[in-house]
Parts: sequence; C-alpha cells; structure tokens
Amino acid sequence: MQESKLKIFIQVLVFTIIGVAILYFMWQSQGAAYVEDCALRGVAADNCSLFDKLVNDYANANIFWLVIISICFTISQLFRSARWKLMLSPMGYDISHLNSFATLMVGYFANLGVPRIGEFVRAGMISKYENVPVEKAFATIVVERIVDVIMLLIALVLGLIFHYDKLWGYISANLSLSTNALLIGMTILVVAGIVGLMILKKILSLDDNQLHPVAKKIKGLIEGFVDGLLSIKDIPQVGMFIFYSIGIWVMYYLMHYLAFFSFEPTAHLGPLDGLLVFDFGTLGIVFPSPGGMGSYHFMIKEALLLFDVNAVDGFSFAMISFFTLTIFCTILIGLVCLILLPIINQKKTSIDQ
Repeated sequence: MQESKLKIFIQVLVFTIIGVAILYFMWQSQGAAYVEDCALRGVAADNCSLFDKLVNDYANANIFWLVIISICFTISQLFRSARWKLMLSPMGYDISHLNSFATLMVGYFANLGVPRIGEFVRAGMISKYENVPVEKAFATIVVERIVDVIMLLIALVLGLIFHYDKLWGYISANLSLSTNALLIGMTILVVAGIVGLMILKKILSLDDNQLHPVAKKIKGLIEGFVDGLLSIKDIPQVGMFIFYSIGIWVMYYLMHYLAFFSFEPTAHLGPLDGLLVFDFGTLGIVFPSPGGMGSYHFMIKEALLLFDVNAVDGFSFAMISFFTLTIFCTILIGLVCLILLPIINQKKTSIDQ
C-alpha cells in the first residue's frame, strides 16, 4: 500500500513539475520577447513588464464573452452529467441529476491538485451518495474517456481537413519521431495488451472456490468493471447519448472560439480558426499536468502563431481563457458542489427515512 502511494505521489510530482517548468520557461521566453517588442516600439524596459501586460489584458477583456464561455463550460458539464446518468441506468442505478453533476465538478476540482485523480474521486463519491459500486461507476467513466478520444480524433480530422497546410506544416516542423521507435513502442503495447487479456481471461475462468480471498475480491471488481463497460450496449436512449456526446464537444469548441471576442488581438479570427486553436488547446489539456497548466498555454500560443497572433498576445489569450475557466468555473463550482453534496444528500436521507 505504501509503495502504491509513493508511486502515485512520484507521478503527481513529476507531472506537476513538468507543468510548472513549461509555464516558467514560457514566462521567461515571453517576457524576453515582450521586452524586445517594447524596444522596437521605443518603450523603456523598466516600463515593459509581462506581468503588468497580463493583468492589463485581463482587466480589459470583454467580460460579456468571458461570461458566455463560462456558460458554455457549464452546459458541457450538464451534458456530461446527463450522459453519465444515462450510462448508469442499464445497470439499475437511477442517480439524481444533481449528484451526477456535483460529483463530476468535484472530480474536475480534484484534478487541479492531482492530475487524473478526479475520475477516482467522482466514482467514489457517486458510490457514497447513490450506492453505485465503485468499479461499475469507474467503468462507465472509462467508456466516457473512450468516447472522448473518438470525439477528439474527429475534431483533429476536421482541423486537418480545414487547415491542412497549417497543421501539416506545424507537424512536419516540430515532430521528428523515428519510425523504428514508433513501431517498437506499438509492438510493446500490443504484446502487453495481449498478455494482460490472457491473464484476465484466466482469472475470470476460475471458480471462486479455487481463488484466494484477495484474488476473489479482485475477480469481483473485474466482473463489476466489465459489466460497467458492457452496459453501454444497453443504453435505452442511444439518440440522447449521441446528442450529449456531440453537445459536450460543441461546447468545448465554442469555449475557445467565442473567447476570441474577449481579447482584441484575437477578435478578428473566424470559426474555422477556432477549430484549430480548440484542437491544440485540447491536446494541451490532455497532458496530465494539473488542469493542463503550462501545456495548455504552450499549445494555445503555438496555435495562434499559425494565425499571425504574436507569441506574447497568444500567451495572454491562453492566460485569460485558462484563468476564467479554472477560477470561475472549475474551482468556484467545484467548491460549491463539494460543500453542498453532503448537505443535500443528508436531507435526502432524512426524507427517505
């Protein structure tokens, strides 16, 4: 147990350090670039602070559009929580919309401290408040992530279709993966997957009487997890599942595109430009640093460079978007949900009794 906790701590520490390091080096490079830009405009270095620029840019951002993107974020999570409720229903669990949404937001809040811990927190909390077995709840979250990967791939393909020259040019200039290394890596993953499936099949084929109590418990967890994965085929409203899945990602896209209008240097960019910036930003969020810290800023800045928005303004835009969605959405809503969950469920328990 101690070894497992140590491993998790090391992983969290490594990704947090990487995220902070990316943000630090971006700050240093953008600060130097801003000083150079000031020199070209005849502004003294003493009057050229990147921190002051970021504060000023945020203070002058259009509050209307920041509110709109915050609403888009909230709608996307309402769609996600409604979809989760739909996914759990085939297993006989009719969770409340409020608990589904609140545990989801607490999970996002937890991710800011420990990358990817939110999925476990969310499964544990819905188990506590709705009596859904943790392994089944977590299995549906895994299905969610699979659907998210599919939607991300669709978004990337659309970005490639509409911005082939820009995207392919960026990939060619920045990626230099060895074909042999890629093939070796894929082979290792395939072999590991096959071995894992063989072990899993062996465990599931054994009678409970043949198993050690610990192995029996593991088998029960695996069976519950598999039941959760297979529940997707029994969803009663497939059309709504598809609607929610598309709606989530449309809102994610709108969060990036509509944010353009909050900041003067990006206000001229169009819907298709927003698609590519959305693709880059999402890839930055996927990186397991706390809330995408550092990696998100870097990817947004890189995307905006493709549309001739200078790096310093691109960094400002990333900070405006990140700060708004993190502080006013993830943290604020997450904290409110964390406080309200036990209160609401205590009242529900009292009524049931």
